[in-house]
Amino acid sequence: EPLISVLFGGAITAKIPGAITPKVDRAAPPSTGSLVVAVVDGAFALRRVGRDAGGRRVLQSAHPEAPDRALDAGAEATIWGVARWAIHRLWPGRVSS
Repeated sequence: EPLISVLFGGAITAKIPGAITPKVDRAAPPSTGSLVVAVVDGAFALRRVGRDAGGRRVLQSAHPEAPDRALDAGAEATIWGVARWAIHRLWPGRVSS
């Protein structure tokens, strides 16, 4: 199944509160502006696909100190899947039975 739930507890730097679970589609092609799950330096990260001044596709972090990462051959960053939907819990606590 191409849709996978990925929970990012510390994803506030990517402008997604930790209580929201993005649904990731591994089969969807990323386009400029897509929010993606990427593997950056061997770790999963939420990034936005953008373009640099030369028009090349890059992964952009919402964190101001994180550099953009190129998406060309030999890059140390790859796209794992595209975040297509977000699921947010609406109840305040545990479900009682």
